[in-house]
Amino acid sequence: MLPAVPKNDQQRDSYMMFSVIIPVYNMEQYLPECIESLVKQKSDSIDNYEILLIDDGSTDRSPELCDFYDSQYSQIHAFHKNNGGLSDARNYGIDHSTGDYLIFIDSDDWIAPNALKTFSRALADQPADVLITRLTEVYPEKVIQNDRSFETYLQQPLTKERALEWEMIKSQNTWPAVKTIVSHRLIEDNQIRFMNGMLHEDMDWTAHICMCADTYIGSGIEWYYHRMMRSGSITSSIKGKNITDTVKIAGKFFEETKDDHSYKAKLIRKRMMRSVYAKLNELKKCTLEEQKDVIHTVKENKRIFAVAPGMKYKVFVMAMKLIGPKAAISILNRING
Repeated sequence: MLPAVPKNDQQRDSYMMFSVIIPVYNMEQYLPECIESLVKQKSDSIDNYEILLIDDGSTDRSPELCDFYDSQYSQIHAFHKNNGGLSDARNYGIDHSTGDYLIFIDSDDWIAPNALKTFSRALADQPADVLITRLTEVYPEKVIQNDRSFETYLQQPLTKERALEWEMIKSQNTWPAVKTIVSHRLIEDNQIRFMNGMLHEDMDWTAHICMCADTYIGSGIEWYYHRMMRSGSITSSIKGKNITDTVKIAGKFFEETKDDHSYKAKLIRKRMMRSVYAKLNELKKCTLEEQKDVIHTVKENKRIFAVAPGMKYKVFVMAMKLIGPKAAISILNRING
């Protein structure tokens, strides 16, 4: 751990470039590594950032850890709230942030040295609504660097059209909120917030960011280490809700943009449906009761299945019209193996 900087010996910067928002729920095992990877950024000659630790009603030692780091480092601010879920904690962080740009980090992940300095310089040279990055996925037995071709892609200017093409067509990780650094002004001007009570809320968040953003820059550096398949992870243990929430999020976005025939809206809707069809293929992992919920949700949102990005999905749509969603999903599962 780095030497502490007493709060009363250092004033907050009048200009705050980054607000780093970290929701915390029962993460005492991983939290120190996450926080210390951020504190070390200060030794890399960047001072204009704040770290917001949002304790979301943790029942382990996470609250004490948040308060300890708050007492030790001037740029860290701990907040405690009743449990409301990941989206609620992120929204709480947004409401209490002061930076020009928002960075979301999961409390079981960590970042590389010099990352914030790199992003600070890039945004100072070319301010933008969104800075797109890439993720490194850390599995128990392997590490995967996603989107390695992004650096080559960035050799040409990242226009709005090319940014959307990258995010919605080429990127291996379209939706994670942690891969995009977003202008605070863009968020407030468009009143964008995370959907409460939903899994895969990043899909809704990123879709709305892409709908509203006009300017983009990118960075292909390896910086964010995303811990995968962690024991106890919500998204790895819940099956039926993973599917129903993905369908509901797509349904909500389709309803909101039903009169928008722009290339941007069509591209996002098409990418959303790729996620929906992928989730439907997991129906076989669900209990019978969960399967009933999924079929009901599909029926309630059947309008979204007018979009079929690929021949096998067109077969699914035709089958759904002729023999109903349950049998159609079974056919889709067999096609996908």
